[in-house]
Amino acid sequence: MIIDRACLEGFGIREFLISRIEKNLGEGFILDAENLSKLRESDFPIHRLLKSITDEMSFDDFKGSLEVFSKYAPGQIFVAYSNELSDSQKVELILADPVYCLQHRVEDIPDDLFMKLLEIEPRATLQFASEKISNSKLKEFAAQHPLIIARHKSEVLSDEQILTLAETDLRVLFHHLKERSEQLGIDFSPLYHSRHFDLGVPMGDPAVKVRTMNRIAEIRCRECNFIALGNERTGSRNHEGRMCDHYKLSCMICKTEDEAFFYFQD
Repeated sequence: MIIDRACLEGFGIREFLISRIEKNLGEGFILDAENLSKLRESDFPIHRLLKSITDEMSFDDFKGSLEVFSKYAPGQIFVAYSNELSDSQKVELILADPVYCLQHRVEDIPDDLFMKLLEIEPRATLQFASEKISNSKLKEFAAQHPLIIARHKSEVLSDEQILTLAETDLRVLFHHLKERSEQLGIDFSPLYHSRHFDLGVPMGDPAVKVRTMNRIAEIRCRECNFIALGNERTGSRNHEGRMCDHYKLSCMICKTEDEAFFYFQD
């Protein structure tokens, strides 16, 4: 089927979307590979358009356009037509957009593909499909990627793995395995009383503010051990040869004043 203005109107596509297509492609357009590429370069919402098309078009009518659209919205095509696709088509579309497929149609993903997905998109796979992977396979993955497992499937970690993580990644345990870590005798006081923090991102990165506030939320007062401290950013500066943000801290209970330094990635 040729997808042109008349076709889109028949599918109930809104006029403002069709007008945007005409603005980019001209009147008399046909949505072929070349024109879809042009739309993508203009930041046109191809996903939104395709959703409207697949809602109305049968797979028999759409399959002639499958190869063209699969480059731009593979996950949506899988979700729309998973029952009609061949096994090889499913695999190709899933691997092209694994996160979308895991979020929206995990039940139609072939079982033998989940270990591959765990390798290429571990976070999304653990979030949406951990029950599809055997406990033994998860433990094998944890041996190689304990930090990822700690954040998304922490019960898989052994006590020994947690104790090892405490030597290098105490903050991850604090946020994801605090109670179990404390039962193992892990001491979180270095987080509470440190005043020098590596943010791991360069100056100007959008993550600077969030990471700084997360670190401040962990700091305890030196005098009364209270964990809620008021804060005021005094600006960026060079401290001991490294650029950082400097914050004044003030305990909301005993009013003890303090300071903290948040270092940017070089």
